[in-house]
Amino acid sequence: MIRTIPDDILTRQAEPITGDSTDDDLLALDRKLLAEWDDGVAGIAAPQIGESVRAVAVKLSFNAWPITLINPVIAHVNGDPTYESERCLSVVDGVGRMIPLDIGRARQVGVLADVMVDGRPHHRRVTHPTAGVKVNMLLNGFDARLVQHEVDHLDGITILDRAWPVMSRQQRRSLSRKLPAGVVLP
Repeated sequence: MIRTIPDDILTRQAEPITGDSTDDDLLALDRKLLAEWDDGVAGIAAPQIGESVRAVAVKLSFNAWPITLINPVIAHVNGDPTYESERCLSVVDGVGRMIPLDIGRARQVGVLADVMVDGRPHHRRVTHPTAGVKVNMLLNGFDARLVQHEVDHLDGITILDRAWPVMSRQQRRSLSRKLPAGVVLP
């Protein structure tokens, strides 16, 4: 089940996955993330499924299937932010529809992460995914936006937190009326 605002797990910083996690633990997490996958979804973060750990599953443009990033870190950003509409499985209106919000994101990001594909470490690695061997990816456009969105979830930041400061008073009132009861806005 996808956690939605105002669930407090969405506002907490997720814990890093450590060497204490077994391969079976990581495989179970990978399968749990992918079990919530829907064809229309581009990404999902562990806190959205009730797991406060630093893992996300994303469908990047150069992959035919979702991959899981373990302990992803945005190492650098390039380019002025561009504003585009984003939706989030965790930010829905009173009837469960995702609310589109304009969010500013960098056009290019460098990401360090351990990568799992179908529950297995990627790039023929034989080390445990937390052994300190990282894959370095340079992502552009939608892929960069997607990973920034999902890493925000790991840092306890929702698209509401990103959108609110740049919204007009009228946009804020309109958004407030759409959100379910109990949601505290920034």
